[in-house]
Amino acid sequence: MKAVGPESPPVAQSLHNLAQVARLEGRYVAADSIFQQAMAVVLKTSGPRSPPAANIDLGLAGLRRDQGRDADAETLYSQALEIEHATEDPRDRDAVMTVAGLAALRRDQKRFAEADSMYQSVLSTMVSIIGPDHPDVARILESYGQSRHDQRHDDEADSLYRRALAIDQRTLGPRHPDVGTVLKDLARLRRDQRRYVEADSLYRLALDITESAMGSDHPHVALVLRGMAEMARRENNRPRAAELDARAERIDSATGVRRR
Repeated sequence: MKAVGPESPPVAQSLHNLAQVARLEGRYVAADSIFQQAMAVVLKTSGPRSPPAANIDLGLAGLRRDQGRDADAETLYSQALEIEHATEDPRDRDAVMTVAGLAALRRDQKRFAEADSMYQSVLSTMVSIIGPDHPDVARILESYGQSRHDQRHDDEADSLYRRALAIDQRTLGPRHPDVGTVLKDLARLRRDQRRYVEADSLYRLALDITESAMGSDHPHVALVLRGMAEMARRENNRPRAAELDARAERIDSATGVRRR
């Protein structure tokens, strides 16, 4: 068997996979460093305009969004998409997920018309590629639901969230962290509808699942805590809100997250 050297495509892919794991675990500084190592190998073995380079750009773009560094994320998404369109079928799964990432960024920037148009396109394309019951479809449904929620189209948001939740529970199981994330979204929707009893129950379940799956110091835990803090403020429970905000801030400070 031929030995694999330290600068080879398999090594770059392994580093990319390790970086994604670190990102999912909320170890953003480590993820950034490993992504950079992977890119250094790819530049030497495949070149800057190759699909492996686009794949790392996509991973780094997601990390930058997680960190609240939107300008950097946009540059990386655009760079990845340009390479993918030049080297791959635009309907390739990676290219479609890159557009989905850009749609989420447009949502963060409140450019909702652009975001919704992208979501509709990528949802249709992804369903045609992998079918309607895949977790990647659930992620698009969830993100599209967030956009509709932000625009106060509550019935549409509720439907999109519930479709995502059903897929996740069926394919990933009821205690998967993605289930916790969608429950957090539903809790925010109920909170904004002033249905506080339902919101509280959903937030508590989301927090339990997220902490169990990802640990108590993960950035996703901070997101749930901030949502709970906002609900406490609306219920005029200032001490509780301050306590939850302080805990979320400690997590974000430790992981290098900038909240929008």
